[in-house]
Amino acid sequence: PKNFLFVHGAWHAAAHWNGVVERLVKMGHRAFAIDLPGSGLNARYPQSYLRNDFTALASEPSPVAGIHLADYADATTTQLVSMARNGKVTLVGHSFGGLAITLAAEAQPELIERVIYLTAYAPVADLPNAVALASLPEGQSSISGAILIGDPRVTGAQRINPRDADPGYVEKGRQALYNDVSTEKYLQFAAYCNPDLPVAVGGRVAVRGEVQ
Repeated sequence: PKNFLFVHGAWHAAAHWNGVVERLVKMGHRAFAIDLPGSGLNARYPQSYLRNDFTALASEPSPVAGIHLADYADATTTQLVSMARNGKVTLVGHSFGGLAITLAAEAQPELIERVIYLTAYAPVADLPNAVALASLPEGQSSISGAILIGDPRVTGAQRINPRDADPGYVEKGRQALYNDVSTEKYLQFAAYCNPDLPVAVGGRVAVRGEVQ
């Protein structure tokens, strides 16, 4: 059996890996997906989001604004060490999860079988964080900005609203995050998304073991 550790991306959670984890386990492998700090079962939500007050949501400070990339890296590394008791681990990161798996792999390289970036941020010395990577020509085709709400300088987060049922907003979300599935399927996945990605996660250094 092989060991797989899955790390989700922006606004997502461990639950989004359920399908692939289930298939790997049925094949006899060990597979686990984590909720990064502030995500999934670790999420903390703006009160306006819970009240469906979408006007206030645009400016309410995020309760997860204090989470940094180091917190993502620590959570990933902790789970990596735990799983490595059964053998070396294949790390799989999606989107912003690429930053976390990079740091975990650098912290514990002897525990790694391989590192897989699934449409993920893969930082290098010249492009050490998500901000720098997003500035590449490839990043200019992203349309995720169309679903962002509020001012990150005020909220402390890159914020989306998975509860907004406006057809136009839903379609933008589908195109930005799940453009190869139907609207009905997208809504099933969106229901498990978190509204906030802490701003501090994207601007921190994610190479050479440094997290600033």
